[in-house]
Amino acid sequence: KCEICKQKPFNQSLECHEVFQYNDDTHVQTLVKLVALCKQCHMVKHIGNTTRLGKLPSAISHLCKVNNWTRKYTENYIIGCYTLWNIRSMITWKLDLSYLDKFEIPTINMI
Repeated sequence: KCEICKQKPFNQSLECHEVFQYNDDTHVQTLVKLVALCKQCHMVKHIGNTTRLGKLPSAISHLCKVNNWTRKYTENYIIGCYTLWNIRSMITWKLDLSYLDKFEIPTINMI
């Protein structure tokens, strides 16, 4: 089942979503976990791409439902996310994927 909304997708696979922690002082983006999400929750996590694909209304509805938020609160939340994304997009980040070491997945050391 989805780790956010707890739904079991009917006739759909769960999708793997990467969770990063950002150190705004050292500019290191660290992978901290991988989570299983339904398609709707994954669309919310990648709201920019969801918007580009024309599926923003569906994502907003899902976000409102899962968090019991009003539409206005949800829209303001998304604006805040875009603001943070715009600020962080101006930075060249170092990528730390050492989280994957425990799974014995080979990575290139990028730090």
